[in-house]
Amino acid sequence: MTYFFPFATIGNLELRNYHFIAPEGMESPQFLSWQSVPVGISLLLHFVILFAYRHRKRQIQLIRYNELLIIATYALLGLSIFNVYGDYGTGLNFGFSTWMLAIAMILNQFAKRAIRKDEALIKSVDRIR
Repeated sequence: MTYFFPFATIGNLELRNYHFIAPEGMESPQFLSWQSVPVGISLLLHFVILFAYRHRKRQIQLIRYNELLIIATYALLGLSIFNVYGDYGTGLNFGFSTWMLAIAMILNQFAKRAIRKDEALIKSVDRIR
């Protein structure tokens, strides 16, 4: 979802003086912005985490890496906003993609908690044997 919506809009849409900060590029779709790199790696890492259900410790470690990638995306987004805001600085609106990354961070925390509970359950079952 983050590849289809802009991270932020800077400027005034009514005056047609605005600037989108999107994963596919800041000026044109051909330009690859730096936000797309950690978002893409994070997306691939989510699929690896999903299918690594037999290796719970590795899953938790990959979730930590995924959280670092999301934080890096926010840092690059902040840097992009800081660079562009001086030119178009009348208004700043965060887009749908920004909130989707925050929701991904929360869901990562829930997943990590559930994986730890599964690990504790399996350890307790092994003790009973």
